[in-house]
Amino acid sequence: MLKKSVLALALGVLGSLVLLAVNGVIRLDSRYPTNRVSSAANLVRWEPGGAAGSTWMHAWLEYNPNIPPLGYASYTSTWGGAGWTNPVQLTAPGGAQLNDVNVAWDGFRNRFVMVGTDQVAGAIWYAYSNSAGTAWTFSNPPPFTFYDLGCGLPIWDYPSVTVDSTTGRVLVAVAYGANSRVCGPTSPYGYISTMSTDGVTWPGGYRWIGPMTGGAQSRVVATNGMFQAFIPTLNRKGVPYAIYRYQSSDGGTWTRYSLPMGTFTPPWNNTPDGSSPIIFYAPLLAAQGYLNGLWTVAFQALNPSSYNNIVICTSDRGCGWANQYAADQFLVGTSVSGDSAYWVNYFTYESGRNSLLKMQALYFPHGGSAIGSDTTKNIQVTSWFNTTGRCKSTTSGNVELCYAMGDFNTIASNPYAAATTPFVQPNLLMQDFVEDPQGVAASGNFVPNYVPISPDTDLTVTREAGQDSYAFPPAETIGAPLH
Repeated sequence: MLKKSVLALALGVLGSLVLLAVNGVIRLDSRYPTNRVSSAANLVRWEPGGAAGSTWMHAWLEYNPNIPPLGYASYTSTWGGAGWTNPVQLTAPGGAQLNDVNVAWDGFRNRFVMVGTDQVAGAIWYAYSNSAGTAWTFSNPPPFTFYDLGCGLPIWDYPSVTVDSTTGRVLVAVAYGANSRVCGPTSPYGYISTMSTDGVTWPGGYRWIGPMTGGAQSRVVATNGMFQAFIPTLNRKGVPYAIYRYQSSDGGTWTRYSLPMGTFTPPWNNTPDGSSPIIFYAPLLAAQGYLNGLWTVAFQALNPSSYNNIVICTSDRGCGWANQYAADQFLVGTSVSGDSAYWVNYFTYESGRNSLLKMQALYFPHGGSAIGSDTTKNIQVTSWFNTTGRCKSTTSGNVELCYAMGDFNTIASNPYAAATTPFVQPNLLMQDFVEDPQGVAASGNFVPNYVPISPDTDLTVTREAGQDSYAFPPAETIGAPLH
């Protein structure tokens, strides 16, 4: 077991949990059970992300009033074998500070890549790391700058970067929105991509993925010589009720495919009225692909008991409720790797909507049934960002104060049955390493209640009487909230 653990940790273990599971059991690594990734400063952390390659990488945002111009900065750190390296601040040319950072592994060039949003200049910056992941080089000009469709300075949101490891093509995609000061209230026009063949320069030439409407909260990933984009359809209240997959071999021409399931009832955007504290559930999809041609997308939907539960759809297993039961599940992450296995990670309550939180990790081995584990317990959300920029009452639709960890919580995995999931507590970015103890029973393990979903099944259910899911329009949740 030790040799397997050393190999798994050495070859990629990012995030907040690194999960190892082969023989039907998951547990924390005995040598590095819980580790601090961020600095020790007592600052609010936001939107952890991760990637796995020759090692593991974390990315996150920190709120700090001493950092101009908006009081935040984003950072990355890599696993050094026995601890996390000193955080590296992601400062783009001109001193620009970034949010919505998305990191990925470039297996063609053996380095990490990242994209982030510059809210001040209206740009999406791209950078690539050194071999150790401890320094960054920014491409200038960036892949997305000023792009006017008649509404002035664009509003970019939720960028993704992915690399086709067979050809080295790097694709960046982002939701494009009009400037409301010029065109009035608006939602994003659509989802736009651009590609670099050398991983350094961006010759321009934007391409629309899907129609020129919607596009908010989308993600793009690479598989074996192909690109996959996952685009949700939002209702008028700003919550998803359907997801479509778009596929392209050249990053320019895209073909739409339905997921092997129908529409679903929009999940709760946040804790329903009557429970406390109010938590932002972040009902945005998560997606990843791998060079073996597999992809996975996970998202929240309302289950028959009127709770948010996670649905996972994959390229070879279809769709299903990952672990259906009567408790809200939220802030989902998913990944796929070289062992053709899938991971799902999410937050849920320990007991009822008024309790502390815990994280649960699910492992779907290739051709086998899922196993699950309570990986981290006693998570206190009062250490999360307290904001009026993400939640609304489920009865009145009025804006309300709530705790949030961000719009996403990205996990990653490697070919050695290892994965990673981050969490924030207390005001620190933390991570657990989880390992397979060779079949020995582990505390907190369980068999997930995986419920397959037949193709084209309509999952619409009746919501709790007198309540609905109200969310902010996408144009009002651009970037990191400042309040």
